[in-house]
Amino acid sequence: MNEAKRVVRKSQTKTQGQFWQKVKLTWRKIVAAIKKIAKKLCAGLRKLKLKFLKWLAKWLMPKLEPYRVKPKKMAQVEPKLHIPESTAEFLELMKALPKGVLSDRERKVIATAMNFPEIQVADVMVSKNLITYVNKEEVLGPLTLDRLYRSGFAHFPVIDDHKQILGLLHTEALNSLEMRETKRAEEIMDMRVCYVRDDYNLMQVLAAFYRTNCYFFLVIDPFERIVGLITYQMLVDLLLGGAPQDDFERDMDRTAVAKRKMPNTVITRANSKSGVSSAIDKQKSPSC
Repeated sequence: MNEAKRVVRKSQTKTQGQFWQKVKLTWRKIVAAIKKIAKKLCAGLRKLKLKFLKWLAKWLMPKLEPYRVKPKKMAQVEPKLHIPESTAEFLELMKALPKGVLSDRERKVIATAMNFPEIQVADVMVSKNLITYVNKEEVLGPLTLDRLYRSGFAHFPVIDDHKQILGLLHTEALNSLEMRETKRAEEIMDMRVCYVRDDYNLMQVLAAFYRTNCYFFLVIDPFERIVGLITYQMLVDLLLGGAPQDDFERDMDRTAVAKRKMPNTVITRANSKSGVSSAIDKQKSPSC
């Protein structure tokens, strides 16, 4: 009897285990199906939400347009051109320019030209200590000529025994074919001597050069004492930033001047100027 009960209980327990196993499997299937359905519903809702938002934006845009704040246009501020009001301001503006626009030499030339009327002779003259004098009795032999050439000057004041100025010696006269080694300084000197005062400005000196056609001036003070010298070449060097360089020496040969070949830079510059002038002429000429 007990054995039969044990068998019945065992079969019941086995049946119950199979039942709950089937229940678990069924429940898992139901959960998986619910998750799949929920995922599809979420995807559908997202698409529906996007469609709704697009429709809403399309519907609202025209209605909100009158109330939309338009961005302000940024006014294009043109750089203000600074116009110098004095020479000092102009020179400061010129210093600020890059070297690609103005070279150091060009800056120096412009600055010198603008300050030319304010520069005095005393600022640029050769001091009296550097002047090479020639005594009127001095014979122009090799030693004297060597001393004069070594000085680097082209004009030499001729003095007497009392150191009074009698005239000038020019290098052109020293290089003349007629000049002999036995000649004395007073025989070939130029008796025409011109003077400027040390407080003259360079515009006054330039006017004196043009007025007298003299290229050498002795500089004196208000008490008539010689304090230096100044030459036309010195003014040209000061204005142009150095002496013009040109190796051509046949200026008195008409044919040589006519057939002289010009450097490419000069030809290019000349062509550019002619092109500019022709363009200006075309603009000025009335149209037919």
